[in-house]
Amino acid sequence: MSTMFRNHFSDFFFSRVPFVDYVIRDTYNKYPEQYSKIFHVKRSRRAFENVLGLVSLGYLGTKEEDEAITYDKFYQGPKSQYIHTTYALGLRTTMEAAQDDIDGIFNKGASALGRSATYSPEIVAANVINNGESAQSGKFTPPRGEALFTATHSIPHGYDGVSSYSNLGSADFSITGLRAALNNMARIPDERGKLVRFTPNTLFGAPEMRYIFEEILNSSGKSGTADNDLNAFKVLFNLSTFSWHYLTDLDAWYLLAKPGEHELNFYWRMPFTTDYDLDFDTGGMKTKITGRFSCGFSGWRGIYASTP
Repeated sequence: MSTMFRNHFSDFFFSRVPFVDYVIRDTYNKYPEQYSKIFHVKRSRRAFENVLGLVSLGYLGTKEEDEAITYDKFYQGPKSQYIHTTYALGLRTTMEAAQDDIDGIFNKGASALGRSATYSPEIVAANVINNGESAQSGKFTPPRGEALFTATHSIPHGYDGVSSYSNLGSADFSITGLRAALNNMARIPDERGKLVRFTPNTLFGAPEMRYIFEEILNSSGKSGTADNDLNAFKVLFNLSTFSWHYLTDLDAWYLLAKPGEHELNFYWRMPFTTDYDLDFDTGGMKTKITGRFSCGFSGWRGIYASTP
C-alpha cells in the first residue's frame, strides 16, 4: 500500500499557489469600489487615528481711532478617533478534494473569497451613512458624540445667536426638496458661525433613486411641467449622481460637497492580502484573506441627508 507523504503533496500544492492568488485578485478587481466615491481614502501607519478639530477665529470688529484692537484666540475643536478593525476570512480544502478536482474547487473558493473582500469595506463604509441618524458606536468615536445627521449640531462658539445647525431633512426627492437642501448647504456655518459656502458636488442614494435623479437633474427643461422653463439645477449646479448599492434606505437621498470640503474618512491600515498554508496532520490546503481598516467622519459639514 502506497502512502502520500507531505513533501509529495506540498510540491503539488505550491505549484498551484500563483494561480489561486490570481483568481482571488481577479475576482476582487472585477467589482470597482464604490465607497471611495464618497469617502476620503487614506493610508494609516498607526493602530488608530485621532483627528482633532480646530475652531478658527471670528469676525473682525470695528476699531475707533486710538482704541486698542480686540484679540481673539483659537479653540480646541471636536475630536474623533478611528481604531482599525481586522477583517479576515479563510477557506480550507481537504487533500482529497484538492487532488480529485483542484481547479474546480479553487476556482469557486478563491472567487468567493475575492467577492467577500469586495463586500466588506463597502458594507462597513455604507453603514456610516445607513446609521447616520444615531450616534456611532464600536471602535469609531464621533466628534462630540453626535450623529452624522441631526437637526441640532452644536456650535458652542458661534456668533450672532448661532448655536446649532441642521443637516437633516425629511422631504422626498423633488424640485422643492433639492432646492431646500442646496440652500441649506449654502448657509452652513463654521464653528464660529461664519458662512463656509460649501460647493455641492455629488447627489447619491440607493439604486432605486437613480431614475428620479436623472429626471430632475438632467431634463432639458424644468421637470414635471409643460412650461418652457429652464432646468435651474442643470444651469447653476454641476451635480454628479451616484448609486451606492449598499445603502439600505431606498428613498433617502444625500448631497455631498466636493472633495476637501467634507470630512468622511476611510483609513486602510493593511490592504487585503492573501496567504496560504498546508495542514501537516490532515494534508488540507488553507487559504485566507486579511485586511485592516476603519472609517467614520470627523465633522458633519459638507454632507446633507433627507430621509423621508
